[in-house]
This record gives sequence, C-alpha cells and structure tokens, in this order.
Amino acid sequence: MTAVMMMMGAGVLLVACATPKPSLDQAQCVAADWNAQGYRDAAAGRGSGRLDDHVKACVEHGITPDADAYHAGHIQGRRVWCRPASGFAMGRRGGRYNQGYCAPDLEPDFMLAVADGRLVYDARSHATELQNRVIAAQNEADRLAIDVRAQEDLLATEGLTDEQIAAIRMRVRNLRIDRDRQLSEVARLQGEADVAKRDADAVANRFIPTYGG
Repeated sequence: MTAVMMMMGAGVLLVACATPKPSLDQAQCVAADWNAQGYRDAAAGRGSGRLDDHVKACVEHGITPDADAYHAGHIQGRRVWCRPASGFAMGRRGGRYNQGYCAPDLEPDFMLAVADGRLVYDARSHATELQNRVIAAQNEADRLAIDVRAQEDLLATEGLTDEQIAAIRMRVRNLRIDRDRQLSEVARLQGEADVAKRDADAVANRFIPTYGG
C-alpha cells in the first residue's frame, strides 16, 4: 500500500468515525408510528426539526416519515414538555425560549420559569468567571515566583561584578513586589468568588421549592 493510499484510508476512517449516529435504525423506521414519534420527541424537549433527522435516517431504508402525523403528535407532546420544570431547566442551562412554541395556556408560566432559570445561570456564570480570574491571577503569581528564584540563582554565578550583583538584587526586589501585589489580588478575587458562589447557591436554592432540585 502506498503512502498516499494509506493517507486516503486514514482520512476515510476519520470521516467514518465522525459520522453521527442515525436518529432511528431500520427496524424503528419500518415500525414507526409517526404520530407517537412526534409526541415522544416533543415530550423529550426536541424541536420539530428532529423530523429532518428521521427523514435522513429512514430514507436510507426507502421509508418516508409521515410529516403530518409527526407534527400532529409533536404539538401534543409539547404540552408535556412545556411545563415550568422544563422551562426552569432550560433557563438554568443558559437556553432561551422562542415565543410561540408552547401553547398559549402554558406559555406564560413556562416563560416565567425560563426567566427564573436564567437568574441561576447568570449567577453561576458570574461565580465561574470570578473563579477563572482567580486561577489566572494565581498563575501569574506563580510565574513571578519562578522569575524570583531564577534571579536569585544568578547571584551564585561566579565572577559577578558589584554592579551586576546590585542589578540582580534590584530585579529580585521588584519581582517580589510584583509577586506580593499579585498574591494580594488573588486573595481579593478569591473573596469575591466565594461570595459569588454563595450568592449563586442561594439563588438556586430559592427556586428548589418551586421547581425541584
């Protein structure tokens, strides 16, 4: 096998591994009740666009889904999913609701639940952002500490002049000042991050009686 053929074979293998799994297999396509499938998809929180996946999966087996039956079932399935608990879960993940998806009698409570979930998402995102800043500040402090040690090691170099020694000591002094300042920033940010984490937990706990954990 030539190198080119081997590379081509590897490329085909990579493409094959990246191919998504069909939404339905042959047996499921053959036995499908498309009204029931639409209902199940909607009740699981999948949009009506899921039908496109089923079309692609079943066309390989010569089967065309019944779109009308699917959409009729999907409308009914939405009534199962369009409940406050689902809306809260969507908002908590950072999702946004497209108005008009849920039935008019369910939509107001659903949208309110999404908004409540977004409060949790935003609070947790803020806490995570602060913790990431703590990590970045600590990494900078660690880098400065390494630079301090490197300069201190230079003082052991033989044959240094008094001027060179003085310059190294000055660099060590300045690096230590920068490191200490950075460590103070780490402590400040960590304090903010801890408060933000407690606030986020408090926001989440506030909604547990309404939506569950």
